[in-house]
Amino acid sequence: MQRHDLSFKQEIVKKLVKGKLDRKEACHLLGCSSKTITRYLDKAAKGGLGALKDGRHSNYSKLTPKQLLGVIKEKKE
Repeated sequence: MQRHDLSFKQEIVKKLVKGKLDRKEACHLLGCSSKTITRYLDKAAKGGLGALKDGRHSNYSKLTPKQLLGVIKEKKE
């Protein structure tokens, strides 16, 4: 699945709500399922278009090459 810019997602949902796009077109443009479109519409109805922002946070931290080699070495032991 490809990630889209928040403003692009908001524009698609806005057009869908106004009837300028149908669900199938929205699914194609966003590369998602009809169920996801339903979730987007529910979020937008409850919290406005700003609610479409992806709220997940990553705990991924970048390691230096030296640290990465140390981790790999420890895992092999």
